[in-house]
Amino acid sequence: MTIAASNFILNIAEEGSSIGIVTFSSTAQIVQSLVRLDSEADRTAVDAKLPTSASGGTCIGCGLLKGIEVLEQAGNASGGILKVISDGKENVVPFIAEVKPTILAKGVIADTILYTTAADDQLTSLAASTGGLSYYSTSDLNNAFIQPAMKRDPTYVQLYSSTFTLNPLSTAVDTITIDSSVGNNTRFSFSWTGGYSGISLTLTLPNGTNQTASGASGDTTIIMALPGKAEAGKYRFILENTGSRTSKEITGTVVSRATGGKNDLIHVSSQISASDVDFSDPASLYLIIYADVTRGYAPLVGATVTAIVEASGLGTFTQELKDTGSGADLSAGDGTYSAYFTKFSGNAKYTVMVKVEGGNTTKVKVNTAAKGQGAQAVDVENSGTQFQLTTVDDFSRSSSGGFFTVANQTAGSTVDLFPPLPVRDLRVTAMSYEMRTFTLEWTATGDDLDQGNASFYDLRMSRNYTALRSDFDSATPVLASQLAEGNLTSPLPAGQKEKIIILLKDLKDETTYFFALKVGDESGKNSSASNIVSSSFVEIKPESSHDNAGLIAGVVLAVVLVVIVVVVVLVYFLVIKKKHVKLQESEVSEKSGVDNPAYSKDKVKITNEKKNVNQKGATPATTAYGLNKVEMPTDDGSGSKPAKNGFSSKALNNPVPTAKKNQLPPLKPASTGKSGNLKSKPKK
Repeated sequence: MTIAASNFILNIAEEGSSIGIVTFSSTAQIVQSLVRLDSEADRTAVDAKLPTSASGGTCIGCGLLKGIEVLEQAGNASGGILKVISDGKENVVPFIAEVKPTILAKGVIADTILYTTAADDQLTSLAASTGGLSYYSTSDLNNAFIQPAMKRDPTYVQLYSSTFTLNPLSTAVDTITIDSSVGNNTRFSFSWTGGYSGISLTLTLPNGTNQTASGASGDTTIIMALPGKAEAGKYRFILENTGSRTSKEITGTVVSRATGGKNDLIHVSSQISASDVDFSDPASLYLIIYADVTRGYAPLVGATVTAIVEASGLGTFTQELKDTGSGADLSAGDGTYSAYFTKFSGNAKYTVMVKVEGGNTTKVKVNTAAKGQGAQAVDVENSGTQFQLTTVDDFSRSSSGGFFTVANQTAGSTVDLFPPLPVRDLRVTAMSYEMRTFTLEWTATGDDLDQGNASFYDLRMSRNYTALRSDFDSATPVLASQLAEGNLTSPLPAGQKEKIIILLKDLKDETTYFFALKVGDESGKNSSASNIVSSSFVEIKPESSHDNAGLIAGVVLAVVLVVIVVVVVLVYFLVIKKKHVKLQESEVSEKSGVDNPAYSKDKVKITNEKKNVNQKGATPATTAYGLNKVEMPTDDGSGSKPAKNGFSSKALNNPVPTAKKNQLPPLKPASTGKSGNLKSKPKK
C-alpha cells in the first residue's frame, strides 16, 4: 500500500496540485497538511510522511471526517478528492453510513481502494455515491492510483502495466512502444516488496543507447524519468534480480503525457457490464468486458486487445476482445472491442486490466476524406457512408476495467455453464443456376457463448418463412450429402468465417427457399436460431442473334424515319416562304435532368414531352434504363417487361449497368411527333 501511495506522490500527482495525508486506525490524525507540489523537493517531503505500519481498529468514518478537515484548509472542500485506502472492515464508530451525508453535503469525491479480500464493501458504495471510482487489487495498487488520474485528465496515458515474479538471479525482458502522440513527462517505474533489493534496470532507447538504474539496500522502487519529449519508437527494458535470497513480486508501470491536441491522442478506456455475478441468478452470469480504442473521437480498427483477469487467490486468465460484429460485439469496426468472460473459478473478487497493442494492421477510421494522405476509402454496407482508413504509429496502452465480485458459485457449477451464441450474420453470397448450388457464409460464434469451438451446426430450410421462424425443428434439415463444399460437424473457432456450398438439384425454379441454423455444443446445449435468409433459382436466358438483328434493324429504321421527317419539315418551310406567309421563330428550351442516367440510382426516363403546337414532327425514341429496373422489349414488340435477375436473394448494387458483348440497349419503335420542346411566338 505504501509503495503505491509513494509512486502516486512522486510520479503521478499533477504539477501544481495539493496533497495532504491522514492516517486512521481506532482514531484518525493529520500527518501532513495540504502542500502544493511545485518541485521534486515538495514531492519528496510529502512522500517522507507516509506511514510504514498500521495497527489497532478500523475507523474509516474517522478518517473521512479528518480528510474533509484537511481539504478545508484551502477553503471550500467542494470538488476535493479523498483517496481512501483500507485493508479491513470498519469496526469503530462512526461508520461510513453515518458520515456519508456529510461527505455528500460537502461535495467531496471519494476514490476508494480495497487491497485485501477483507476490505469493507461499503467503500465501493461510497465511491459510487460521491461520483468517485473504486478499485480492488492484491498485487497492483499502482493502477488504483493511476486510473482515476487518467479518467479525469485525458492527456495522461498509461503505456504499460504488469505484475510478475522475478526469481533470484533471473531477468525479465519486455518492450514498450511510445508513439508520437505522447512522450512528455515519461516515467518508467518498477516497485516490489521486501527490504533487500538487488534489482537493476537497463532501458534501451530507440536510438540504441542504454540507460541504467539500480536500487540500493532497502529500496522498494526504481524510477527512470525521460527528460523532455521521449523519442517515438520501441523501448526495451531488462529488469534483473541480482540477489540470491528471495523472489520479488514486481509491479511495472510506464506513464506519459500527450504532446499534442486531444484529436491526435490514442486513448483506451475499458469497463465491465456488471459489478456482481451471482450464481443463484443465471442472468447475472453473462458478463461482458469492453474496451474503446480511439484516436481523438475516431475509432481505431485492427488493434490487438487483451483482457487480463486476476481472480484473488484463484489465478489469472486472459481473454481476447474483438471488434468483428460477432459474439458480444454488436457492431464491427466501431472501435469497441468486447467479449464475454466465462472463466469463473470460484467466489472471489476479479480484477480486470486491458492491454492494447497497435501495429501495421491498425488504422484510424474517419468519415471525412483524408485528401493527400493516401487514405483508403471503405464503403459501409447498406449505409451509404464512406470512411477513410489511415495508418497510425505503433503504440501500447493499458487500462483498468475495474473489478467484479463472484458469489454463490459451487464446486460443480463450473461445468459447461453456457450454450453457444446464435449466429447473427448468416448470408447467401452466391447462387449457380447451372450447378444448382447456394453459397452460405457466417461468423462462427463458439462453444461457450463467443468462446472456443462449437460441436456442430444444424442447418434447416423451408419454403415458408413463418414456419421456419416459429418451428425451426420441424423444417427440412440440410444433410451432409447435400454439401458440395464445407461441413456442418467441425465448426471453426469463434470469430472465424464459415462457408458452405449447398447442392440442391431437386428444387423448383423461381421458388423462394428460406435458410436458418442453430449452433450446438458437446453437452447438448444449442443456441437459438440464427437470422433467416432466402434465395431462389432463376434462369437468365441469353437473347438470340435473331433478336439482335431485329434490334439493329429497328435502330436503322428509326434513323431513316427521322431523316425523312427532317426533309419534309424543310420542304414545308420553303413552301410557306414562297407564299409570303408571316414567318415564325422557334425557341428550343432545354429540359433539366441527369447528365448520365446510367449512373443514377433511380430509374431515369429520357423523353421529350409533346406540346400543343400545330406542326407535326418526329419524337425521339423513349428509353427507360436504371440500376434497379431494366425494361426489355416483349417478344411481339408491343410493350416492355422487367428483365429477370439471375440472383434474387439480394439486390445487386452495381454502379454501372453491364451488357453482354455485341448487345445494344433495348429501344422502342420511334413515333412521329414534335422534335424538342418548342415555344412559338410571332416574328415582328
